[in-house]
Amino acid sequence: MKYFQEIDQLIAENGLIAEGCSETDIALLQNTLPYKIPDAYREFLLLFGRNPAGFLAGSEVKFGYLQSMREEASEILLRNDAKILADNEFVFFLHQNYSFYTFKLGIDDPDILLYIEGGEKFEQQTNHGSFSIFIKQQFQSHLAGDYLKRLS
Repeated sequence: MKYFQEIDQLIAENGLIAEGCSETDIALLQNTLPYKIPDAYREFLLLFGRNPAGFLAGSEVKFGYLQSMREEASEILLRNDAKILADNEFVFFLHQNYSFYTFKLGIDDPDILLYIEGGEKFEQQTNHGSFSIFIKQQFQSHLAGDYLKRLS
């Protein structure tokens, strides 16, 4: 494990029971995509894809929701008259039908984008760093018990 070895250790140390995707699951997902799944996201799926053990609670990140997340993200964009998602833009995180995160496929550890609907404006934010940095920060916040505070 290249990106999330420390998280893997923390899962064991904290007695979390997470369930990752199988290699077959990931191969099936890859077959539906026009570009390569990022290595960092692949590791995330192996650790948390089926059951993230409360990590990122309140948001959709599970393997079983990936198709519907892209559809819901497209609806958010449509109702805000925003540009549609590019073919290589992958929705990996949806939060309560008003915000979502994406990354570009084909890059090992891509930067992420946040799209957020709020008040009278719709924003796209790019200052969240790479996928692996984001997951590490969110996991540390999860262990510290302040996930919702960090997300807002």
